[in-house]
Amino acid sequence: MKLLEKYAELIIKQGVNIQKGQPLIINSPVECMTLARLLTKKAYENGASKVFVDYIDSQLMKLHYLNQDIETLKEIDTAVINKKIALAQNENAANISISSTFSNVFDGVDPEKIKARNLEMAKAMQPFRKLFMANHNQWCVCAGVNEDWANKLFEGENSTELLQNAIFNASYVYEDQDAIELFREHNKELNRRCNVMNQLNFDYLHFKNSLGTDLKLGIVKDHIWCGGSEISTKGVEFNANIPTEEIFTMPDKLRLNGIVYSSKALEYSGNLINEFWLKFENGKVVDFDAKQGKEALASLLSMDVGSAYTGEIALVEHTSPISKMNILFYNTLFDENAACHIALGNAYPINVKNGANMTSEELQEIGSNISNVHVDFMFGTADLEVIGYTYDGKVIEVMKNGQFIL
Repeated sequence: MKLLEKYAELIIKQGVNIQKGQPLIINSPVECMTLARLLTKKAYENGASKVFVDYIDSQLMKLHYLNQDIETLKEIDTAVINKKIALAQNENAANISISSTFSNVFDGVDPEKIKARNLEMAKAMQPFRKLFMANHNQWCVCAGVNEDWANKLFEGENSTELLQNAIFNASYVYEDQDAIELFREHNKELNRRCNVMNQLNFDYLHFKNSLGTDLKLGIVKDHIWCGGSEISTKGVEFNANIPTEEIFTMPDKLRLNGIVYSSKALEYSGNLINEFWLKFENGKVVDFDAKQGKEALASLLSMDVGSAYTGEIALVEHTSPISKMNILFYNTLFDENAACHIALGNAYPINVKNGANMTSEELQEIGSNISNVHVDFMFGTADLEVIGYTYDGKVIEVMKNGQFIL
């Protein structure tokens, strides 16, 4: 329990960095109630004015999927959503989302039902999501253990303990060291990499590896690389992900060409998508395949106009601490920090100068992708090479054998 308290304190103090008198929203699976309660306790100890906890029950949701028709599922009860939007808009609430994987939780459910429900939920949550994607309020995604996830990754009676320890290690939480200080030192290195990339100001990046990835990705003008701690528009430093190993920026929606092969499985809406590839022409996915979960991938790509385009490119060293664990977590929060990745869907306004103050129309004009989804998939490998091309014609090696050389 001592380490779990240190982990909760890290999330409250360094993750959302709750401010005195600030409300907090916590989104948690019912299985992670212990962590949600501990986060609530730590939030109040550090000055939160009030904490609103929204519990999610995936088993209950499966019963709804199996027994309701599509039109009924599209009827979103907006009471809780509107409360969260009001807290964020009117009272500057911070937001914590606890991520926890449930294996094949929606097996047997019509994927069209999941797609229809997800789209309506995304539309209802859009005002809330826009605030946090533009860093108007602090936010943090962290991880909580559940037995199903633990048993999927580890064998034996102590599987839950093994998963919990893996989460602690990935988050720099150890018994004999100050987790917050360790995380701040880690932030400095990620911030350094961002500064180097921002000074070089690349026009586009070229990715190649032995899996077959050969991708040229244009980056929007006046882009900003972010990673590690971020600063809200109100001047508060926070970490949006715990753990985190990435630096990321905004691709030009229409300047992505080539093919990319996944290097890790992707868990999406209760379905596993594995061994897949995507072919891009002028930014859009024009062909794809998957050995597992092709139907789920097709559903993601057809979610809306922007879901077949990209909104993020992220660089992660192949020897990151999470990669060294050699564990496929089946959870994007961890797997994306073990490999370079691309996000299908919405871009982060923070990745372009003055983006937080731009309208959706202004963002689209500069090449930003707009979508109701944002889903990361991993393509980084031990032999990945990344070459950067600057606007003034310089050719610079960014990564070799999956490692930064800048």
